[in-house]
Amino acid sequence: MPRHSSAPRLRFQWSHLCRLPVAAVLFVAVVLCIQLAEAESDSQPGRVLEGTDLLHLEDAAGLLSKAEALDQLDTFKPYTRRTVNLGFSDAVHWLFIPQLLEFHTLKEQATYYLEVGYSLLDHVDAVVLTRPAGSEQPFDQAAHFHTGDREIFAQRPVPHPNFIFPIDVLPDTEYAVLLRIKTDSAVQVPLNLWTPAGFSENTFDQAVFSGGLIGIIAIMALTNLLLYLSVGDRSYLYFAMCMSGYAIVQACTLGLAFQYIWPASIFLQEKGLMLAANFTLASLALFTREFLGLESFAPRAASIFRLLAAANILICVLVLVLPYSAAIKITTLNVGVSPFLNYCIGVWLLIQGHKSARLYVSAFSVFIVSAVIFILSKFGLVDRSLFSEYSVHFGAITAVSLMSFALADRIRLERKLKEEAQDAAIRHLDSYRTIYEHSLEGLFQLDENGTLLVCNSAFLKLMGAHSKAELATLAPTMKNLVPESAVEFRLLYKRLKNHGQVIGYETSCRDLLGNQFWGTLNMHTVQLPGERMGYEGSLIDITDRRRHQDQLKYYAEHDALTGLINRLVFEKQVQGAIETAATGDHEHAMLFMDLDQFKIVNDTGGHSAGDELLRLLASEFSTIVKDTDTIARFGGDEFAILLNDCDLDEAKKVGDRLREAVADFKFAWQGKTFSIGVSIGIVAITQEIATLENLFSLADTACYAAKDAGRNRVVVHSDASHAVRIRQGEMILVGELRNAIKADQLRLFTQPIQALQRQRKGAAYELLVRFEAGDQTLLPGAFLPAAERFNVINLIDRWVIEHYFDFLKQNPRALETLSQANINLSAQTIGSQDFQQFLTAMFKRYEIPENKICFEITESAAVASLTDTKHFLMSMRRNGLKFALDDFGSGFSSYSYLKSLPVDLLKIDGSFVRDVFEDPVDLAMVKSITEIAHLTGMGVCAEYVESKAVLELMTHLGVDYAQGFYIGEPEVLFSGSGQQRPEQ
Repeated sequence: MPRHSSAPRLRFQWSHLCRLPVAAVLFVAVVLCIQLAEAESDSQPGRVLEGTDLLHLEDAAGLLSKAEALDQLDTFKPYTRRTVNLGFSDAVHWLFIPQLLEFHTLKEQATYYLEVGYSLLDHVDAVVLTRPAGSEQPFDQAAHFHTGDREIFAQRPVPHPNFIFPIDVLPDTEYAVLLRIKTDSAVQVPLNLWTPAGFSENTFDQAVFSGGLIGIIAIMALTNLLLYLSVGDRSYLYFAMCMSGYAIVQACTLGLAFQYIWPASIFLQEKGLMLAANFTLASLALFTREFLGLESFAPRAASIFRLLAAANILICVLVLVLPYSAAIKITTLNVGVSPFLNYCIGVWLLIQGHKSARLYVSAFSVFIVSAVIFILSKFGLVDRSLFSEYSVHFGAITAVSLMSFALADRIRLERKLKEEAQDAAIRHLDSYRTIYEHSLEGLFQLDENGTLLVCNSAFLKLMGAHSKAELATLAPTMKNLVPESAVEFRLLYKRLKNHGQVIGYETSCRDLLGNQFWGTLNMHTVQLPGERMGYEGSLIDITDRRRHQDQLKYYAEHDALTGLINRLVFEKQVQGAIETAATGDHEHAMLFMDLDQFKIVNDTGGHSAGDELLRLLASEFSTIVKDTDTIARFGGDEFAILLNDCDLDEAKKVGDRLREAVADFKFAWQGKTFSIGVSIGIVAITQEIATLENLFSLADTACYAAKDAGRNRVVVHSDASHAVRIRQGEMILVGELRNAIKADQLRLFTQPIQALQRQRKGAAYELLVRFEAGDQTLLPGAFLPAAERFNVINLIDRWVIEHYFDFLKQNPRALETLSQANINLSAQTIGSQDFQQFLTAMFKRYEIPENKICFEITESAAVASLTDTKHFLMSMRRNGLKFALDDFGSGFSSYSYLKSLPVDLLKIDGSFVRDVFEDPVDLAMVKSITEIAHLTGMGVCAEYVESKAVLELMTHLGVDYAQGFYIGEPEVLFSGSGQQRPEQ
């Protein structure tokens, strides 16, 4: 016997389970409609009292008493519509039935029942009036009834969902009835007069109809709840909630809730209908969102419908606190608005071609029409009738039936999609297994204890195993392997349990042979059979990358020659010391050291001798200071030491020991012995030290004070020292510099830049600035450090740019023949917030082509504020500007920042070029910088080219441009007193 899939059989069962209740609903609905129609059309003993048979008086103030109303019967006006429907009104309405019965038809004593067929009226008073037949005398009061849905149900004259008044009648007597109606709901007063037999039959018919409606809705709610419990689709839950709420709505509007559920609760009678209606609409919004799949097709609409559901719940809360008149109007309006929004989203999805929206739109098309008719009747815009009063009920039953068909069809469609997805999954399983086994990443699955369950061949290879069985035998768990640290293993799995995943987790691992390697872990939690927690992930060997990263990081943070940390790292540590000293609990000291007579060693023994001496001295310094102290080489023959938790007296002792050690150090090289000294400046790091720049300035000043005092000395910074006088001199110089900028006493020079690999058409040069101080012309080294220290360098940079641009505009020939002009920018200028705006304005004002200008930024300036520098370069390069990185190579950290800075040209620091023939390290650095620059698409310019041999070597090494005294010495461009064009 062939085997069949169980899916078709399940599809058959669910489709029938959904369709059987729908068929039953349709059958019962037809029977109820026929029953109700027959009940309305049968000639039962009784009659409908039409509005045209009544007189009406509106008491806006609500002050008339019963007696006053009887006295003013002549002021009552005939009611012109067939059904009494006055809409929402705050007034008291008096209705007078002048002739309840044809008195000549009464042959004997009997009892009739006057029915007010709307169960939601707050207060109803009925006064039965009598007088002898044919008499013109005033009516006498025969009976007075008071009831309403604000009165407990037990006080009604007749226990009935509607308001029933029994009237005992006698022959030869005229009967009239005066009704007083006061309600916060819609003022609808359908009137019927029944004989006892007719009343009983009508009550029975109404009970069948009401029970049938509520029963239909309850069956559909229960069916959908069972479907939800079976398949777990929230559409069925929300639909069941919607039907349950609507069943209560039906019970309230038909008066059954007050009669059977809360007969003694006036509060629930007042609020129950509105609460149930708004709860139903909240459930409807959630059903629409889930059934139509708005989260996938229209995420914004899904959010709106979530808010719509929340708004309906909020209205439920408002119903509890608002007056009935306000709450019923809001609820009635909501009955129209909320379904309409559901309808609109269904229509939109139908237009978009979503099949699930077809029956949905059909169902709500019927419901929208019925809701509109119901609302119009409540506002008195259409006459109350069987169709208007029960339109929402019939529309809801129709919508429920169609929606149930839609849900059944959805089950069928989802089952079909699941079968197709299963088939697709089976088809792709083999291909997935192939990918899994041949993946270059090590893929694995572990249980919650770290025991290996599954892995691919790449993982076995990483772990040094030939098979999973071998790995499982030799390593029952991955503990001490991935990661190799037991502590890290626990932390990793704790993080997995807390967050569910880890991505890009780099850790040290170990294979079965004990070999250590670095790996990147990507892991997440999974559910294993038996409701156990497990982990899946991948492992990638990054040992080579990690080794290169560590190496690059070391080079970026250390001096390549001595192995000491470089200035960048030292500054970070000093900054930390400044911060701890600011609390007042710590005191540190910084030593700045500059070797004396070091140039003699270089000049006599060559750079190799100088390099060896620096290495030996670095080792010697390490033996003198504590392990907690920090030594750094700043470059050349400059060193710095941070003494942690050290007062100034102890620092002076350490400085003396360092000076004595250098003085006693005898350096032998190629048969020669050299003696050198060291000048040391010491600064205490206390609360008075505000900034890093301030500290370094003081240390530098103290060091040079030691040199000025005769070298090979230790000078401790103090306010009364010679350094103060130097600082005062710098302040005077800066004041003169400010005046010189205002008086245009700066001078611009140009130094030519020669292309080596290809000819360049037009002039190319770098702009150099000089300061005319009286009869002297100061070079940059004499005034720029002070300008930087006192924040005047920004003004100088702007002066150079504006005056050079003005020169070009005044000399069109110079601009025409210009190929490229290099202009230096300081770190302070780049960090200035309005500099970019200033620069843009200058180019626009003087009409200078951006591609003719290249701005030079020193490596130290770029690194000082890497983020600001990168942002500035990227912003301005869009306009065609070019940028060069000046003095490149002065710190090995250059390489680590090279990728981050979008520059066009690297200018190799002159210290590497000048002695390139004597020092093989300098030659290697020039070659390395050139190769790296070319790999990143940058040009290279060599500074300090001072001989033909150096020029030829630079050309041979592939350097693109050269600058130096051999190419051309600086020539004046212009000054405040005149202008001179550079040679072309």
